[in-house]
Amino acid sequence: MINIAQGHVSNALPQVSACLRSALDIEDLCDHAFSAWKTLIISLSEEDIEPLIDQTLAIVIRYWAMLTAESRQNAYQLIDHILTNHSNLVRDTFNTMPSLAAIPELHPLEERINELRSQMDVRSQFLALVRRCQSENATVVEQALRELSPFLSENEEFLHVSVLSEQPDPILAQLTRALLDCCVKFNSTSDPITLLSSQCLGLVGCLDPNRVETIKEKKDIVVLSNFDRMEETMDFVLFFLQHVLVDAFLSASNTRAQGFLAYAMQGLLKFCQLNVAVTQSQRTRDIQGDEKLQRWMELPESVRNTLTPFLTSTYTVTVVTTNSKVKYPLFSPNMTHSEWLRTLVQDLLETASGDNAKIVFAVCSRVVKGQDISISSFLLPFAILNRVVGGTEQEQLDLQIELNKVLSHPLPDTNSNLRETILSCSQVSFLLRIPLLIHSSTNILVYRVSLRS
Repeated sequence: MINIAQGHVSNALPQVSACLRSALDIEDLCDHAFSAWKTLIISLSEEDIEPLIDQTLAIVIRYWAMLTAESRQNAYQLIDHILTNHSNLVRDTFNTMPSLAAIPELHPLEERINELRSQMDVRSQFLALVRRCQSENATVVEQALRELSPFLSENEEFLHVSVLSEQPDPILAQLTRALLDCCVKFNSTSDPITLLSSQCLGLVGCLDPNRVETIKEKKDIVVLSNFDRMEETMDFVLFFLQHVLVDAFLSASNTRAQGFLAYAMQGLLKFCQLNVAVTQSQRTRDIQGDEKLQRWMELPESVRNTLTPFLTSTYTVTVVTTNSKVKYPLFSPNMTHSEWLRTLVQDLLETASGDNAKIVFAVCSRVVKGQDISISSFLLPFAILNRVVGGTEQEQLDLQIELNKVLSHPLPDTNSNLRETILSCSQVSFLLRIPLLIHSSTNILVYRVSLRS
């Protein structure tokens, strides 16, 4: 299929690569999937192959033990192809390429990459590892952490000098922030990444927060009209696409999850009529006359590249959802934090009030269950306030009972999973009660969402 679709594979590159990554984890399909991956990489242009170089090397390292002798030879040929035919690109990206030193058969290729790495000092190597830890791809992140752990041990002196200097090196804050983000981002999907991140944080040691700030940049969105104003609703949708859905789509580990995310992005773009605006601009070559198109062009190029195929896609959802009546309170000690959060958000989205909110939340409800918890965390405050403002008296009472149930649940003395669940749910409930109290006393709907770990 890749060979037949020469020149057009890039339109579905995220889906194809996700499909192959999923197949690589199945032992009986591993060699076939890698063969297809080789065909994919060889068929791509230099522009399309750039984000896949790190993934390719990380895949070879991770699955080397599972590959047959023939597939290992294909792996050697594939890396040699990248180093030889994309030499200019390799010179630009060698600093983030995973090390092949753990595989003796690939030693000649590792030497070629090391010739470029020899130009880097310790600080540059730390920066490169930080960038790899910030990748959306779990395979790339896991390999970066496996290399970072011994690198931290070998360069303790650099860390100590940086910590004790009058002006600590900013790389310390970037490194710690990246490790903390890894712990949060892959907490429910990859135990090895969580463990490796914790080990690396232990090697970094305890930093003085007064001298080394690891605060994550906050990105805010404010909703004042409960989605009644179309302009404000569009702001919300574009923010949601840029900062939540695109990241979740790129990091999705299987095509089923990607399919639902693709359907949601397609639906939200259609709701904003961006599909019409972009299509018309391509026909008339006029990008100044349409406000919607200008909003589209304000999105980062990487985000637009991911979203563009969904301007004209025709994804459909065939799974029938059962809108069974949810009984409050939902919370019980047998639930995990993620189960409680997703169940609550799902119910809130399916019972939205207001024309715009109903359309947007109906699409969003398709990407709650089985998806990254960051989606539910982002949607929760907006869905909560939508119910408080537009819900029935009984719905508002149910919500109040739910939050009180969580906050009043006794906290076990033992350090158990139940304790962690109650603490996580209580933190969410406490933060939500503040805007609810403000609304009930002043009848003003103002809520600021901060995306942070």
